[in-house]
Amino acid sequence: MMFFRKLILQSKIFLKRIYYFFFYKKIFANFPDWKKILDKSNFIRPNNYKKNILIASSFGSNKATLNGEIIFASALKLRGANVHFLACNEALTACSEVTFKSFNHIEYLFLGGIKEHCIHCWKSSKLHLNPEIFIVHKYKDYLDKSDLINARKTVDEIEDCKLKNFTFKKVKIGEHAYAGALRFFARGDLNDSNSYKVLRYYLFSAILTYLVTKRVLLKNKISTLVLNHGIYVPQGIIAETASSLGVNVVTWLPTYKKSCFIFTHKETYHKHLLNEKTTLWKNLKLKNKDIVEVKKYINSRRQGYDDWISFQRKNQSFNFKKFAKEKSINLKKPIISLFTNVIWDAQLFYDQNIFPNMIEWIFETIDFAITNNLQLIIRVHPAELTGSLPSRQNVIDEINKKYKKLPKNIIIVAPNDKLSSYTLIDNSSFCIVYASTIASEIAAMGKSVIAGGETWIKNKSISLDPKNKKQYFKFIIQLTKKPKLSTSRRYRAIKYAYHFFFRRMIPIKCINILPGEFSSFNVDQNLISQIKPGKNCDKGIEVICNGILFGSEFIYPAERY
Repeated sequence: MMFFRKLILQSKIFLKRIYYFFFYKKIFANFPDWKKILDKSNFIRPNNYKKNILIASSFGSNKATLNGEIIFASALKLRGANVHFLACNEALTACSEVTFKSFNHIEYLFLGGIKEHCIHCWKSSKLHLNPEIFIVHKYKDYLDKSDLINARKTVDEIEDCKLKNFTFKKVKIGEHAYAGALRFFARGDLNDSNSYKVLRYYLFSAILTYLVTKRVLLKNKISTLVLNHGIYVPQGIIAETASSLGVNVVTWLPTYKKSCFIFTHKETYHKHLLNEKTTLWKNLKLKNKDIVEVKKYINSRRQGYDDWISFQRKNQSFNFKKFAKEKSINLKKPIISLFTNVIWDAQLFYDQNIFPNMIEWIFETIDFAITNNLQLIIRVHPAELTGSLPSRQNVIDEINKKYKKLPKNIIIVAPNDKLSSYTLIDNSSFCIVYASTIASEIAAMGKSVIAGGETWIKNKSISLDPKNKKQYFKFIIQLTKKPKLSTSRRYRAIKYAYHFFFRRMIPIKCINILPGEFSSFNVDQNLISQIKPGKNCDKGIEVICNGILFGSEFIYPAERY
């Protein structure tokens, strides 16, 4: 039976290659025609900066990231930089572009790896990365058979319990491989033998990625690495390897606001924004119109109409009195609202966290609320259901496993509940957040926030940031008695919100948003005129290029756009 399944799988891969060979124009019709847009005659100019920039895109299958990186690479090239790309040409056994949804059964991964999915990814990279403009490096060109044998031997010799914390040449590749395996299964833990087998696939790929990255960086004297997200496999490994070699690292991602992107130096934004220097924004002198603009945008988040990434339901309810009546909420008692995030998302090691994981944070907070008869409303993140990768381990299921029956003072708002999270905030005495970015909005709305995990509002003298569990529970009792956010903290929260939403989120005008797709866009045929240096250049592009080339902060100019 196993033989026939493998034969069928190999036949599918063969037929898919033939299909992509003949019908690639139809398959990639929704991509920009980069060969027409990027006329190579525009890039014939001297190398002014003598810098080698590596765009470690790796994936061709993620349209938003590939398109973004081609735009950034073109703008850098027009400024005289030597721009290299790194693309995976079907070299890895697992990566962040595949998940459990990619396979009808996990057995197909073990039989044929991810080859069936690599075809689309590599074909897209070959089609859209023009070697006449950019220097394109391929994974397999930097690997040989001995690398595969040694990597396999290394992975096979590691005990299951040591996989997560495994380091290779002093690079913490186990952390990203483990996070990648969690993402693959859309779970917060690995719960069976198949899970650990998949983790080994990620670890094997992580070792190969380390070898490729190190060789590309050293051989080509790369001064700065640019890549999306900087987490999982291969992106997290590439970033960690570059850092270990003293190469400048820049990570980026499309963010909530329409046509906007966040860029950070040195490490993934997941960690960078936790420790961002407050000197970048604390002395901002906001005008009344700035404060109005911040409040207007945060209010728009209730419906998400100014965003291209939004998890809000279209048929939301803003009637809290009706909800309170249905759930028997005591409006005379303080309402503590707790906001979760998706269990599996970005599960890296954060040295400031006081709870081992989000589930333990929820359990211990519930226990404390029960013991102290506190009214706690748990708002489960809507992205558990509406995200691009719905979670297979859900907060409600985990709560139900531990608590057969919750007392009336513990209320759960399911991810598909129509109640608006912002209406819940409006009616809360104070809020507790683990890692969700909603924390900055809560504080700007005038509510006190306790940071339970790695939410980006931490370390900014806005939220209450407990150093240990004892202090965490002390803060909860403290806010039940005096929940009001001080005027000075709220103004600081508004300044940070302005900085985060209007300065850190860099708008790009030269893209056209595609309706109905998360953070997906196309570009105009006249893109070159909008990104080349000069007075007509897109200001967002200037900020991004200056940050990559000269190390300046990725903060958008104060002028309006």
